[in-house]
Amino acid sequence: MLNALIQLKYKKNSRLDPCLLFDHLLETKTRISDVMNAVRELRDSNDACVLNLSLQEFLPQLLTILSRLEHEQHAQLSKQDVKQAVSMGKKIGRPIAMTQERAAWAQRLLRDGYTGVKIYPMVAQLEGPSLSRSAYYLWQKALLS
Repeated sequence: MLNALIQLKYKKNSRLDPCLLFDHLLETKTRISDVMNAVRELRDSNDACVLNLSLQEFLPQLLTILSRLEHEQHAQLSKQDVKQAVSMGKKIGRPIAMTQERAAWAQRLLRDGYTGVKIYPMVAQLEGPSLSRSAYYLWQKALLS
């Protein structure tokens, strides 16, 4: 199971060093062991409430909590990576479909009296990211208003 977790974590976030990942998993395993020992100590005590707690009931809850914590950690790392990329000047998100070349062609064709139905197929064939019909018509609507 530990090897499967290592492979899964490494695939999700390939920038992680496998040694660091292994250390993280060992630390998590140690935490689980500590919690399990604490549960056993509570069960061994004479507290009536704790005696009803079984490890079979507790373990799935513990794994769910650890999974949520790991998810939150991944989300935080992703947000940090995005902020760092933006601060370095990298554009995040989808590329703009209506490039300057496409816009120039479309404006020229609109001035010549063509309609959007005829312009869209011509402009969509120009080089650049894929251009959806709705993206073209939103651009045309903004231009004409």
